[in-house]
Amino acid sequence: MSINIPIKLLMIDDDPTQLLSLRMRLEGFGFVVTTQSDPRKVIDQLNTTEFDVLLIDLNMPEMSGVDLMKSISNSNYNGKFLSIAISSYNKYDYSTVAEDAGFDGYIDKLDNSRTLSGSLMKIINSILYTK
Repeated sequence: MSINIPIKLLMIDDDPTQLLSLRMRLEGFGFVVTTQSDPRKVIDQLNTTEFDVLLIDLNMPEMSGVDLMKSISNSNYNGKFLSIAISSYNKYDYSTVAEDAGFDGYIDKLDNSRTLSGSLMKIINSILYTK
């Protein structure tokens, strides 16, 4: 599966290895991916670059993905984007945590490339076609 219209993603994760791996996997399907390892820099980045989707790791030591979403909501940033939580931990029901925090969806970042890309497109399409 490859996408026809470039979807600009900002992926936020404290693990550089995960960022590189996910970036390579998603770019292979046609996504335009920018990465950020420091969640404290995201609001500044949003003010200078427009993104269609934010992929946010829920478990970061400096600032959790939930706290980052709250920080974006409380800032004066007024751009539109879809927010998708990602995590590699199956210890908790992170889809519920993501939903409760206001994310538009949740993806397990350990899924294989095709499943990851398919899940991402499914979330994007379901949101775009229901609004």
